[in-house]
Amino acid sequence: DKLYLQQRALHVFSESQSVLQFKAVCCDNTLSVGDKLGQLGVLMDASHSSCAGLYQCSCDELDTLVKVAKQAGALGARLTGAGWGGCTVSLVREEDAPKFIATVREQYFTPLVQKGVTTEGELSNCLFATKPSSGAAVMKIKLAEEPLDAQPVPAAAGAVGGDDYEI
Repeated sequence: DKLYLQQRALHVFSESQSVLQFKAVCCDNTLSVGDKLGQLGVLMDASHSSCAGLYQCSCDELDTLVKVAKQAGALGARLTGAGWGGCTVSLVREEDAPKFIATVREQYFTPLVQKGVTTEGELSNCLFATKPSSGAAVMKIKLAEEPLDAQPVPAAAGAVGGDDYEI
């Protein structure tokens, strides 16, 4: 067996660069929305190609689903998650989403239902539209520390013993 360290490293480095390019396109106020979406789609397509070719973490099903998504009007499509049979994400204009979903359902998922691989009822878990959001964030929460001059609450004020403090 052969180790593919060079191509795996190339994929990792190109994906890192792609993230920076994706952010730059999103932040570029000189581009029209159409130009931004077009460039983001190209980056997504290149990412899938890299995942499939260099990292080899795609599979026939994902490659087919990406192809169907592109034929259905996606501006870009790629596997997401760890790959190896996971799922895809496609960039589609909001107004095109209903038609896109119907086309992908018909061309990719209906044959799977007919073969018994999935059921019609499960498709809502497999094929849906979502909108981008700001994603993960780090929140720093400073908990109030007990004041140095905290005084025991008198029993008459409803405390259960002298170990309760009023802050």
